[in-house]
Amino acid sequence: MESTSTEENFINSSPLQTAVDTAKLEPTMVESSQEPGKSSHLVGQSTENAGGASRAEETPDTNPFTTPMKQVPPSTDGASSCRRYPGTAIMESCIENSVRIVKGEIHNVLSLMRLNRRYNHGARFHREVPAAAESPLVRGLKALHEELGPYTNLQDMDTMAWLRPFLDVIESAETSGPITGGALSSLSKFLNYGFIHKGSPRAAESVCRICRIVTRCRFERTDHSGDEVVLVRILQVLLDCLRSPAGTLLSDQNVWDMVQSCYDIGKQQRLSELLQKTAEHVLMQVVLTVFARFSQLQALGELSQDVVGPRPLRSSLGSENDANGLANEHDADGSLGEDEENLGLAADVAPPYGMPCMFKILEFLCQLTHAGDCSDPVGSEQTRMLGLSLVNVVLETGGRQLSACPALVGVIQ
Repeated sequence: MESTSTEENFINSSPLQTAVDTAKLEPTMVESSQEPGKSSHLVGQSTENAGGASRAEETPDTNPFTTPMKQVPPSTDGASSCRRYPGTAIMESCIENSVRIVKGEIHNVLSLMRLNRRYNHGARFHREVPAAAESPLVRGLKALHEELGPYTNLQDMDTMAWLRPFLDVIESAETSGPITGGALSSLSKFLNYGFIHKGSPRAAESVCRICRIVTRCRFERTDHSGDEVVLVRILQVLLDCLRSPAGTLLSDQNVWDMVQSCYDIGKQQRLSELLQKTAEHVLMQVVLTVFARFSQLQALGELSQDVVGPRPLRSSLGSENDANGLANEHDADGSLGEDEENLGLAADVAPPYGMPCMFKILEFLCQLTHAGDCSDPVGSEQTRMLGLSLVNVVLETGGRQLSACPALVGVIQ
């Protein structure tokens, strides 16, 4: 049987020419195979029915570059709602494996503690060490591991119950820098994974307690570089706590302590320039996050004009830091405040932050712009530049809505 001209071209042409001819013939072959009355799905063209009928049902596009992203329905759950934001995306596996993740962090902290002679009992390789001979911090972590046994979801357990052993390690002044840094890393993971959100049991008390413990963190000095690593983790945990799904439950005093901690760490000359700039950057992020909430509350009409609040904010951190560059745990008069004695920090006692801390922060930033010291003109200039840049962040974040608050406008003027 004789071949047609088209078949002869396929037989006699080179492989490259064959590929080109095939690409030219494919549209014709696909178009001829379609049923009458249906539109073609060729790239760059579409046909309509001759009678003006509605378009036929199109084949779904499976191209990952052109297929629109699946819209996540709105949710009132803090842990699921934050999945819509790329910066705080939470994998479903993290929520499902929350108990296993906490157990893994228990093992990590215990491993770091066993590297320290204070918590390392060599006799455990030969005989069982009595529980009374172990450190209370070690016993607390082990007890939490056993308590997590019957649970499959952290939401079924009291949040403070599984947070307390990690907070005890951070709060203890006897732990070394690496141990404290390991516990801080665990807290950062819990906050980033969304284990603490508005629907968690005792969520307000948990985030307030985290902020209080971290801003007053003390640890044994090891080496200069290792101590700076711990300070960086402190800054990161504070920012993660403020930006977590339950961050809006922090009190005015908590947020004000965050600002003071970041500023106190950044102004210490003995620290490296990298750590100082990191502290200033975290301070800028804290200010941005706080005044972004001002815009949200103002738009919803839920922003109170009371700049004092139920309890005036105190400078509990003071201006003097300890040897590790961390804040003192006592007030200026040497006594603990009421919030220090009452570790509950219930939500009805300490309402979520709002105008009082915003007013205090803006007043503090404006004071930085007028800083002056004849003995250190370079440091004074850097302080004024920092204050001006942070005030600029407030103006950019708050926008025109700041003009609706006479108290804030008065501070800026």
